Amino acid sequence: MRIVGLAVCFFATFTFGMIRKFTPLSALAASLILFGHIVPVAAGTNPFVTIVPGDTARSVLLFHSADPTFPLIPETAESDSSTTSVQSTGGATFATAPPPVSYTKKHKITAGQVFEYAVPSLMITYGILSTESPWLRGLDYSTRDELIEDNSMLYNRLDNYLQFSPAVAAFTMKIAGVKSTHNFRQMLVLYAISNLVETGVVYTMKNTVPRLRPDGAATNSFPSGHTATAFVAAEFLHQEYKHKSVWISVGGYAMASLIGASRIYNNRHWISDVITGAGIGILSTKLVYLAFRRAFDSSCEKRPKTQQALVLPTYSNGMLGAHFSYLF
Repeated sequence: MRIVGLAVCFFATFTFGMIRKFTPLSALAASLILFGHIVPVAAGTNPFVTIVPGDTARSVLLFHSADPTFPLIPETAESDSSTTSVQSTGGATFATAPPPVSYTKKHKITAGQVFEYAVPSLMITYGILSTESPWLRGLDYSTRDELIEDNSMLYNRLDNYLQFSPAVAAFTMKIAGVKSTHNFRQMLVLYAISNLVETGVVYTMKNTVPRLRPDGAATNSFPSGHTATAFVAAEFLHQEYKHKSVWISVGGYAMASLIGASRIYNNRHWISDVITGAGIGILSTKLVYLAFRRAFDSSCEKRPKTQQALVLPTYSNGMLGAHFSYLF
């Protein structure tokens, strides 16, 4: 019966080695090693999985050996943290997995990133100050008066549709096969959330800071919603394709700036409304992308391929068992 049990262990080990994509020679060698050294487990010992907690790693009892010094894995003079270490104590051999590898990505803030967030923040600050500063408010009136005096008012409704054009360009490029920073589904989610954040901020400010429009039509002039939406789309295009060409970002921001200018020329907004709306659109999108990177990018990193499982069969008093080690 003992011979039959050892034979089953032999073929089980060989089969496991082939499943784990070892070479046939390596699988055969592992089976022969176990066949020559595994003996019945001591009486009173569970022949199945035995968990032995370790300080820094997962440890499991693999087998009892007739020779306590016999290692499952040959020991070397220098320890390698990427391999499994073996410890022998009182005839019991333990395999200790290496400490789990941390894949947390460290995010360092650079001067360029500070500048990127400082610019839209200053634009929003300018708009807020214009609600209380007579000098800044005077710039709104003087700009409007200059446009009226020069008969430069251009009434059109193109800004109602062109405000989305940078985003349309981004999705069109994605469909055409141009590689973007994120996949199509992630792009949809990021753009939708960015618009939700921007809309919430704009709606709140419009109802908190009543300001008469230049044409006197309503008191919800501050800030410009069209401009905010246009700059959300421009920043979205920039985030997805800035690695391709700087001119893609320039084109998106140029279109958004045209939308903001048209709101002034249409006599629908003051210049401070437009500046504030642009800042809100840019900052909202940047913050959404930042949150997405912090939440998901480190978990999406490609991890190195490692052998994470080790299974060894056991035989004791006519009973077959297995010891299992899994690194996670």
